[in-house]
Amino acid sequence: MSAQADPTSTKPSGRYHHGDLANALRSATLELVAEAGVTGFTMKDAAVLAGVSAAAPYRHFSDREDLLRSAAVAPYARLVEAFDAVQDHDPVQRLGGMMAAFVAWAAAEPAAHAIVFSPGIDKHEAPDLDALGTRATALILGAADEIAGEDAPTLMVSAYAIAQGHAAVLADPQIATSGLPCTPADLITMTRRAVVALAESSRRPSDV
Repeated sequence: MSAQADPTSTKPSGRYHHGDLANALRSATLELVAEAGVTGFTMKDAAVLAGVSAAAPYRHFSDREDLLRSAAVAPYARLVEAFDAVQDHDPVQRLGGMMAAFVAWAAAEPAAHAIVFSPGIDKHEAPDLDALGTRATALILGAADEIAGEDAPTLMVSAYAIAQGHAAVLADPQIATSGLPCTPADLITMTRRAVVALAESSRRPSDV
């Protein structure tokens, strides 16, 4: 009598390797979200792409939001690493560099960007993701505080809005085919310039 087949065993079209199902599902999730967005993502689709049964993902993840959050952790950590790598002692240039890094990250990691900043995904439900968000916010706010003092929260929100707006342009197919300067390199440069100009105008009088 033959042994019963493992429902998570590798299928010809799948990418699952024994012992690495969770990572295979995370990889599949990022690929699917990059193609169809967060709202179009299902755990069943991730299972199919990974080459496992529809029930297999539930061995590691409680629901689709749990899988989405988990898939975003490693890419989001790369954003925080990019923020940490901006070492300029001038807080204006540091803030501009971090916001430029944000746009570069959104271009390189569109699925993670969509997941992390989706209004339907609660980062607080994932401790690792929440800690990364706290760290990223602290780095941005720290630079803003050196520049604008008590007005730092306003500067931080405005700088973030510039970066997030430029990141949104990356995902707009109409703008992408319009002939306007909207390549990732264009938008990274524009973000840095706009945030630096904003930050310069927000300096405390004693620092001008």
